[in-house]
Amino acid sequence: MSTAAGHVATYAPPLRKPRSPAMDALVKVIRQPRVWLAGSIFLAIALPCLLTLPWTMNPASSWYYDAQYALTPRTPPGEGGLLGLFGSDMLGRSILTRSLVGGVISLAVGLAAAVLSVVLGVSIGLLAGFKGGWIDSLLMRCVDIMYGLPYVLMIIMLKLALEPALSKFFSPMIANLVVLFLAIGLVSWLTLARVVRGQVLSLRSQPFIEACRAVGLPGWVIFLRHILPNLVGPVTVYATLTVPQAILQEAFLSFLGIGIRPPLPTWGSLASENRTAALNVIDPEWWTLAFPCILLALTLLTLNFLGDGLRDVFDPKREGNKL
Repeated sequence: MSTAAGHVATYAPPLRKPRSPAMDALVKVIRQPRVWLAGSIFLAIALPCLLTLPWTMNPASSWYYDAQYALTPRTPPGEGGLLGLFGSDMLGRSILTRSLVGGVISLAVGLAAAVLSVVLGVSIGLLAGFKGGWIDSLLMRCVDIMYGLPYVLMIIMLKLALEPALSKFFSPMIANLVVLFLAIGLVSWLTLARVVRGQVLSLRSQPFIEACRAVGLPGWVIFLRHILPNLVGPVTVYATLTVPQAILQEAFLSFLGIGIRPPLPTWGSLASENRTAALNVIDPEWWTLAFPCILLALTLLTLNFLGDGLRDVFDPKREGNKL
């Protein structure tokens, strides 16, 4: 159909408003199979642990994690109703309820230690990379020195130094938890500091940063609006991978007997306290060791898969990411 001027009328579709970078990243995360599959399995483990806390931490409830039943010790799985789904230990305590509480403690220590590690690592890495000069050299030499110290020895020294002081203000159980995630977090930020420093040094040499300096933008504007947003991807991926690392470190320390104090359980302490009964060659109580270790292994695997999926999302060079 022609107009009066002799031109053909064409239909122009309305322009779609472009998505913001945050919304675009969210859509990519949702479409990444590793992320939603690993996230679903992780939620299936974490949500029951959290939702049952009002019962598992209530001494008046039959689901109390330290409730001892002398008539039902060493019960195999499946006997005694839902409480006996995972069996019981030598004191008649339900492995199910202790695993639920142990999951909350392990995840809480892992998340708290990861947050502390990310805050320290990002702050020191940003300062070293952005300032450079003697500040960079001093901070990196401190990181090198801490890398050379034995990890377990550092945690033991931190526990000995901090726990008596915190016990004056908190209950022994709270002080033990706080000291553990402080000890793990204070020695887990070294790698992240190096990663962030390397990213900042790489970004400082990019043309868009040079353009920002050329137009006269102040340093704090360049730092907040152009350098920090470009670090969200690497920091998010590293933080996701730090959580399973912290959980595994807590399990290792509890297995050695220098982690969470009994009777409060974690997945690592459950494996430690039940290993003798579970590995008994005459009458093995395998369920006391198997279920906490399975939950721990599944959680670590799902968090590592989640970190891999986020890495695929935030790395533009990776294509065709599949399971």
